[in-house]
Amino acid sequence: MDIIITVFTVMSMYLNLSHSSNNGHYYNADIENGVLSTLYVYDNKSDYLVPTYASHFDYDAQGRLTEKATYKWDTATRTYEPYYKLQFTYCGNEYEIAHCVWSKNTEEWKAAHEKMVYDLDNDHLRSVTHIQFKQADEIPTVNKLFIQDPYDDYLLAMLANRKFDF
Repeated sequence: MDIIITVFTVMSMYLNLSHSSNNGHYYNADIENGVLSTLYVYDNKSDYLVPTYASHFDYDAQGRLTEKATYKWDTATRTYEPYYKLQFTYCGNEYEIAHCVWSKNTEEWKAAHEKMVYDLDNDHLRSVTHIQFKQADEIPTVNKLFIQDPYDDYLLAMLANRKFDF
């Protein structure tokens, strides 16, 4: 079973956000050929909307998400400044998400300081590995979680009609 983050997944996220009005944020998007390319987030400040974040999405030829770069609104310069970036890579039954931050000093993205690796080892065992990189000369912190018999096709809606005895 391949687990990927596709154009459809990102579009669903946007449509769900845009129909949720109780969180104090408002959303707008640039959609090109049915593909979400940029998502804008605004805060509702009294009588007007204030820009907060903009996230730009890149995809590979298979329609899988490869990068999400988020920019934070700077009220002083009235521009979006780089904030953080998630890089998605796929290989067989594994995909990883690397978290990078922007360096104002060098004006470039720093190397990933954190990474999540999702792996379907076989049909009944999935592992999630969290790697946190420290200084270049230090050993990274690694946490691994194994999930046996994941129920990917078992929806929460199915639980609504079940009676549980505690």
